[in-house]
Amino acid sequence: MKIQNKTLPEKRRPELKKLLDARGFIRVIEAHSGISALVGENALVEDHQGKKEFDALWISSLTDSVAKGYPDEEIVSTDSRLMTVSQISDVTSKPLLYDGDTGGFPEQLNYLIKQLEKHGVSAVVIEDKKYPKSNSLLKDAHHNMEDQAVFAQKIQYARDSQRTGELMVIARIESFIVGETLHEALSRAQTYLAAGADGIMIHSKEQSPEQVLNFAQKYNQLSFPDGRKPLMCVPTTYNTVTEETLISAGFNIVLYANQLLRASYAAMQGVCQAILKGGKAEMAEPLCSSIKEILAPVGSMRSYTAEYQNKKNKLLT
Repeated sequence: MKIQNKTLPEKRRPELKKLLDARGFIRVIEAHSGISALVGENALVEDHQGKKEFDALWISSLTDSVAKGYPDEEIVSTDSRLMTVSQISDVTSKPLLYDGDTGGFPEQLNYLIKQLEKHGVSAVVIEDKKYPKSNSLLKDAHHNMEDQAVFAQKIQYARDSQRTGELMVIARIESFIVGETLHEALSRAQTYLAAGADGIMIHSKEQSPEQVLNFAQKYNQLSFPDGRKPLMCVPTTYNTVTEETLISAGFNIVLYANQLLRASYAAMQGVCQAILKGGKAEMAEPLCSSIKEILAPVGSMRSYTAEYQNKKNKLLT
């Protein structure tokens, strides 16, 4: 039996903060469906350093939109995206981080925050571009940055919209995406932290990690009256940097933001090509998991029914 709510929302929601307080560093993998979330949650390797796994799941606007066949431009409705949250939360237990794009208009943000709390999401990441945004890594896309003061108000509004106070509001800084300087990025960070942001995500589309490492160095020197807030990065384009380097620089959250969807897209293309070229399904088998393999993580309701009946019989006897 695998079909179940593995953890209650009120238990899952504060887990991200607890992990950060206990470890100081977590790694997060993207999920865009129930099965991709199960893959991410169950992934585990062992080496000389011990066991390694992903500590949390990222519900990305990019991969959620693309999985539905839409561009990543805040086109997919909040309710549609919340259906993905529901699918993932139903079959997993690890903390969830939600990609909130720009947060939309205040009314939209208020609704989103309350729904995320209801689903047990641990953190929402909101980016400082104007609504509607375009994907940051899209070539030749036009990006409009939001005024610092206006975005600071959005952070405060997101915090005030909460009923529990447990949902982390992380400010995503897009300065490097639009060509702003390190000084401007740090200025935004200070403004957002003063507004109550629970953490900062710094984004970059450079092939080198130099931008984000320089930002981290200066970020660590900022004044934090209430204690240093977590720093988050997304090594998608600068993917040669190691976790050890990022940890040494002061990053607390490393996000692998789109790899599962990109891998599945490449695999699906390969399967289609193999079938078309070979004229039979057999040609695709080397590229496919077995039916047994894909059914294993999701389980069967029949096993649950049999288990329930056995317990019932024992009680009757």
